[in-house]
Amino acid sequence: MNLTNKELNLIASSKKVWNYYNNDFVTDYPTKAVQLPLGRTIKDTLVSDNWISKTVNRFASATVGKYSSIETEDAKLAEYIALWHEAIDFESKITSIARYQGLFGYAVVKLVFTFPRDADGGIMVSTPEEFLQGIDLAVFGSDKAIVRYDEYGKQDSVLIQVGKTLEVFYSDRIERYEITSGGLYKLISTESTPIGPLVFVVNNLETGVNSNSDIHHIVTLQEALNDALTSLRLVTHYHGFPIYTATGVTPAYDEDGKAKPMIMGAGMTLQTEDPDAKFGRVEMPQITPLKESIEELTKEIAVATNSLSLLTGQAPSGVALAYLQSDFQAAVTEKQMKISNFIKKLHHTIFKLIDYTYTTSFSKSGFKVFVAGYNPILADLNFQQAKELYSLGSITRKTLLDAADVVENTQAELDALATEGAASPDGLTALLRG
Repeated sequence: MNLTNKELNLIASSKKVWNYYNNDFVTDYPTKAVQLPLGRTIKDTLVSDNWISKTVNRFASATVGKYSSIETEDAKLAEYIALWHEAIDFESKITSIARYQGLFGYAVVKLVFTFPRDADGGIMVSTPEEFLQGIDLAVFGSDKAIVRYDEYGKQDSVLIQVGKTLEVFYSDRIERYEITSGGLYKLISTESTPIGPLVFVVNNLETGVNSNSDIHHIVTLQEALNDALTSLRLVTHYHGFPIYTATGVTPAYDEDGKAKPMIMGAGMTLQTEDPDAKFGRVEMPQITPLKESIEELTKEIAVATNSLSLLTGQAPSGVALAYLQSDFQAAVTEKQMKISNFIKKLHHTIFKLIDYTYTTSFSKSGFKVFVAGYNPILADLNFQQAKELYSLGSITRKTLLDAADVVENTQAELDALATEGAASPDGLTALLRG
């Protein structure tokens, strides 16, 4: 077992994108490309406007920003799942998966078992509830996990590299390899998985078997934008501290015989008694072209990432915004479908694990998956439409409140309105008329 050159290149490029997402552009920035102001490092000179993180976080918020949960009719199972979700912070894990989707093109989710064990390695849990508390989720991107497909485009295996260990997940087994000093992989163990794979791949938008990152295509634009922003900062700096040149000037020397630098300050003038002296000044580029370049790059990135709602200033036409919003919603819908399918597979696998360990039949229980994101533009549009229909008497007050994002529990709000109406005859009349 070994990684191909294509897979190694994917890991390397993914690590770069991961750094960029965390605003660490310095790690991939050529230090010699910037003339640093005196006393400054590349880290505190480089300026960035991180559209990579903006885009990834916006898609994740729109996909699963509100809630992700399941609903089952088995009361005992529902109780177990609710406690387990709370223990592992399930919704936060789902949001992380959505971010990995957009950043890397896919997320790999591995079941992690933390059961207490006896001296023989046996699991020391006595109930399904305790069993669930010993399961957690670990999320990986293409900087650490590789998905392999066969010649028909079917998933063959998943490789996860953690430290000096490479785990390879097949449909029926897990192979573990140790990375040797020569960079080779030595098989150290094989473990069967009778209930199926214990790792899941959550793809992003797809073309065939290829999953597409939301931001890979804007990396070069992001770098160009950061270059322009850094140049603007440096030009501004050097306009305030201009560079002067001098030729034919006899320098002054200190007590050790070293030439003293010519230091300029506010209100000072250059003068010398040398007849052959000539002074000059290095003119800085104009700021206006840089500002225009930054504006154009920002718009180009915004259009490329369906992120026009993040722009400030003059917006594109209403028609363009409408088309962009529909494209954005289509992408979000596909992402939600991928997340929903993953949640179904995850819980079905966990139910089978419980059934395999105990004499239960949870895997036969039906359940529904709910995934909801947060899209303020669409939410406002839906509420305005509901408000207009309510004013025409076409929908009920309950439907109107359902469309209001500020109302968390519609029935509780209706009950509160009824209580207020009962306390006031005028209020009750108004409520009944509504």
